[in-house]
Amino acid sequence: MRYYLAELVIWFHEDKTDICPLKGFMTCPVHGTSLTAYEARGRLGELHHYYLCVKSKDCGQRHRIENVHDSIENILSQISVSAQTLMLYKSMLKKLFDKNDYMRLDEIDRTEKEIEKVKERITNLQDDFMDRKITSEDFHPIKQRTEKTSDRTSTQIKEPKTNHFTVQNLYKQRGSDVGEYS
Repeated sequence: MRYYLAELVIWFHEDKTDICPLKGFMTCPVHGTSLTAYEARGRLGELHHYYLCVKSKDCGQRHRIENVHDSIENILSQISVSAQTLMLYKSMLKKLFDKNDYMRLDEIDRTEKEIEKVKERITNLQDDFMDRKITSEDFHPIKQRTEKTSDRTSTQIKEPKTNHFTVQNLYKQRGSDVGEYS
């Protein structure tokens, strides 16, 4: 694509990561440098995509993208996970979710204590006003500030209470039993 800005010509290359997702992730077996991607136009005008070495044009490490992707898919299709690995992964996930659940419950507890503290302050403020220890000019700004704090704290507690995600809930969503993978 070509864009003109004043008297400058600016070239923007299209993003081709969907065509060449392995660009920069593979290395040249000769030089050890990363392989880049390019396209070449054939005699009939069709485009051919390749991965090639960035070190030298004379390197000869040029591979058709279709062949590379087929080879990668073949390798990935041969990967399998043993039952023992699956069990280990499950237990690690459970520990991670349990830790997050503990942190969530701790955050709820701290927020509820803060809400109680703010409510107590409002009550004390109202008592001081009723006992004429403070004037209405002092009372209203303090009350507004305290109510804002109370509203903000009440809003903070909503997310941890609704964001309750456990391994058991995940299995329920999948329609399977926790013991099925134990």
